[in-house]
Amino acid sequence: MIIEIPEKLNGYSFYTQILPQIHRQFELENYMIDFSLQNTEVANPEGFVNLLAAALMIKNKNEDTYISKLYMPESEKLISFMEHIDFFTPARSIPTCEVFNINYQPSYKAYNRGGMSRIYGIYVHSDDYSILNKHYANIDDIIKKIRKELSNEYDRDIDYFYQNLRDSLIQLVRNTIEHNKNYKESGALGYYMAQKTPYNTIEFVISDVGLGYRNRITEMIKENKDSNIQKYIEKKDDIQDNKFLYRDNEKNPNRLAIEVAINYRDDSMVPGLFQIRKFVLEQEDSNYTQKSGNIISLKPSLFIHSDNYSIQFEKDNPYFKFYNNDFSGCHIKITIPIPIKQEEAL
Repeated sequence: MIIEIPEKLNGYSFYTQILPQIHRQFELENYMIDFSLQNTEVANPEGFVNLLAAALMIKNKNEDTYISKLYMPESEKLISFMEHIDFFTPARSIPTCEVFNINYQPSYKAYNRGGMSRIYGIYVHSDDYSILNKHYANIDDIIKKIRKELSNEYDRDIDYFYQNLRDSLIQLVRNTIEHNKNYKESGALGYYMAQKTPYNTIEFVISDVGLGYRNRITEMIKENKDSNIQKYIEKKDDIQDNKFLYRDNEKNPNRLAIEVAINYRDDSMVPGLFQIRKFVLEQEDSNYTQKSGNIISLKPSLFIHSDNYSIQFEKDNPYFKFYNNDFSGCHIKITIPIPIKQEEAL
């Protein structure tokens, strides 16, 4: 089965056009799925991060016996962009995170890969936590570049913003590794990257195809080690029950699991969403005044998609959306606006 990637590959086309086709093949118990970019003209890093994670999901469904073929685009401009964001390194780097069978050998000589637009594959070798430290270094580098985009000035208020952003991004990467630490044979566990967009924003995107929040919450109920889990025990059957999957948004087990995860306090053993949600909501109405008197608005937004359920935070109100498709794992995007500096506005 070959899935044709549309003319535009981005987050929207992935969820509305590509993912439903993957899900349909899974329903037919067909896990040998290939992709074609031949008619694709433009793409953004968010689309590629999700495409890599989907290919990894297919690989895991086949227990590593089949790797999806990727047919290259005819657009030389798009090929050049794929090289620029280092798409091919996580796509076919052996043995760490090969998820695509690609008949193409890129050349990186023409590019300075010091920018934010670079895709990183998350993987684990035995219990080597130097891998985790490497990702910490990546996040630190990303934070420095974000800081440079927002302001060259240093003071305590804006340092607090960056420190909280760093802690949140590292938590997301750590959770992907921790959730999958018993599945080292799977190679790459997920992908993440940061990008500066044409819309005057910076986005951090992470997609993983791990065990998911439902499994972790179910494990915690069985372990009975977290006192905070007690109030959710009555939802145990609903979280585990697939009867309402794709049918009833209010009783959807994926939705219930995400709601449990995002409502936990700081010291809860449910990892992941609470801290990034807390960061976004705390900063929602934050302003930073530069020495020049220019006021910078720091209002990040948060989008979360897991399985067939999405949640987006705008101010302190969550907005829910239900999709009739399945995405193993979790996709998170945090968007930070780049304020127009005073000298640019003149």
